[in-house]
Amino acid sequence: FDNSELFNLQFIGSEKSRSLVTGSFREQRGAEKLVEMATIRTIDNVYAKLQKKYDVFKTKTPLISGDPIAAEIGLKEGLEGGDKFEVLEQVIDKEGKTKYDRKGVIKVDGKQIWDNRYFAGQEPGVDSTAVSKKPVLDRTFFKGGKDFYPGMLIRQIK
Repeated sequence: FDNSELFNLQFIGSEKSRSLVTGSFREQRGAEKLVEMATIRTIDNVYAKLQKKYDVFKTKTPLISGDPIAAEIGLKEGLEGGDKFEVLEQVIDKEGKTKYDRKGVIKVDGKQIWDNRYFAGQEPGVDSTAVSKKPVLDRTFFKGGKDFYPGMLIRQIK
């Protein structure tokens, strides 16, 4: 791997993060599961910070619906209400190459962000439906724009 000439890696940047996992979780699942959960959540937090800071890490994902506008990303990716995404449509140019045309800008609906973090809502003693009257989301919803359809790519912008 270190001596391969098949590819080149370039250092982009680094970030640090911490994760808090409650002690009651350890009592029910064991120390090994606690370490696993903290490690995965910390790595997710670092990725979210990298996505906010460096363009090459920006979140890119397809829309899963156009009305309402929704995608399968959420708190794990560091989404916050009002975050902006450009909506891109894949097209083939005259030379047969794929390119993406910007069709609009959408914003994250702060009231409808999917909590897709590792073990979200699964801490012992916490019934996520009893804590909140809101339905459990399986996607994040966006505001703005029209005539978008499933499969269009969205890319986070500053």
